[in-house]
Amino acid sequence: MKRSYIWEQNEWPYLTWDNKELSPLLGEVRNKQGRLTGMVSLLGDELKKDALHRIVVSEIMSSARIEGETLDEEQVVLTT
Repeated sequence: MKRSYIWEQNEWPYLTWDNKELSPLLGEVRNKQGRLTGMVSLLGDELKKDALHRIVVSEIMSSARIEGETLDEEQVVLTT
């Protein structure tokens, strides 16, 4: 069985990593994060609010799936 979550790993919570392998990946993520932040800053306030709302709904739906729950997206949208 493949373990998907970090807390399911045998080594949890004593994890190790290779900085030489991880650093370039983190640098790439940070670069993309900065570019995305720059693009979002160009959006108007209404578009920013809409994007944030969609992100929150998506996060709620994803968190529920992790817990084995299936939520009705319409209900989530109505309560956020």
